[in-house]
Amino acid sequence: MQETGIGRSGYTGLIDMSKTRIEFNEPFYGHEEAENLSKYMLESRDFTKDVQGMLGDITGAGRIFLTGSASSAMEIYLASGLLPADSEVIIPSFTYPAAANVVLSAGLKPVFADIERDTLVINVDDVKNKITARTSCIMPVHYGGASVDMDELMKLAAESDIRIIEDAALSMNAYYKGSHLGTLGDAGVISFHRTKNVSGEGGGALLIRDIGNSHVFEEMLESGTDRKAFLRGETMAYSWQRPGRGVNISPLSAAVLSAQLAKLNEIAGGRKRIWEQYHDELSGLARAGSVKLPVIPEFNENNHHVFHIVFTDNIAREKARTRLLGDGISAVIHYMPLHSSPYGRKLGYKPGDCPVSEEMAGRMLRLPMHMHLSEEDVALVCRAVRRALEG
Repeated sequence: MQETGIGRSGYTGLIDMSKTRIEFNEPFYGHEEAENLSKYMLESRDFTKDVQGMLGDITGAGRIFLTGSASSAMEIYLASGLLPADSEVIIPSFTYPAAANVVLSAGLKPVFADIERDTLVINVDDVKNKITARTSCIMPVHYGGASVDMDELMKLAAESDIRIIEDAALSMNAYYKGSHLGTLGDAGVISFHRTKNVSGEGGGALLIRDIGNSHVFEEMLESGTDRKAFLRGETMAYSWQRPGRGVNISPLSAAVLSAQLAKLNEIAGGRKRIWEQYHDELSGLARAGSVKLPVIPEFNENNHHVFHIVFTDNIAREKARTRLLGDGISAVIHYMPLHSSPYGRKLGYKPGDCPVSEEMAGRMLRLPMHMHLSEEDVALVCRAVRRALEG
């Protein structure tokens, strides 16, 4: 089978589809990132403060701490002692295992809740059912920039005196009613992994709303010492104050991230264009009932991190995935529910405990989504999906 050229994949004219490759994800790096790395390596230019300032302007967070990853940012908060030992943290079953791992490593218990069918974010009604006297925290995941109804969730948390830590790892430049995701709860985390919209080849951020507790996280990131206070002249010497973690962001990551944040508007516009083309070209299949397309709530300004389609069943999903892979197009499934995983079963869960999570894991497929995709690339992917369902 032959098709016409597909832009970034490097082919022009008629091409052999068996040799075509459209990657699922590629970072959007250029001369700016290379120049910043050169400045760091050759001139010892540290971009960490630049990144903190840029993130502060974008997110409006009360205080920002840069870490090695979103997981380490979450670990810092959970290990701070602000949550009672052995208490419970409610998280969606449909998320990456790192979310449960940091809960366990802090000596807390993860409690899995189900998700919404349309947006794939945590189901607030199920959260209500999972709250007990031991619940200290709710950790909603804003899936691919799609937001939980934070007003509803924060009202529920306030009624039970429960903290909210937003997992906004996928949600850089996504907003809820004008507020950046990760800044509405008590704390939030963002990821700058190379698969994210804005990448530092690693890195993360802890966003704190109540700056009254910020000294705790500052000390934890300084190996548990008050070294930063000493450098500011606030103490005669610095000493060990609490258990700490060596999980600060790498200056190499900060150099890359500074360049990425400088072109945030370009990235946002490009991803929106790609997302909307997918939506337009696949809308016929949605009208026919063959697939369901992503839903963006009215209260949510999305960052277009992901474009997923939900098939009628697992058989149709696998047929499409196999067709796309055969055509050299990398399309992938996402999370397998934590509650039904081998370790989830060790925690006492069983299949059926979070039925929507299981259903979506078996029916959804994520399409390639990155800045190097051309209009021809997206059109080719959509044609492959249509043909898989027709054949």
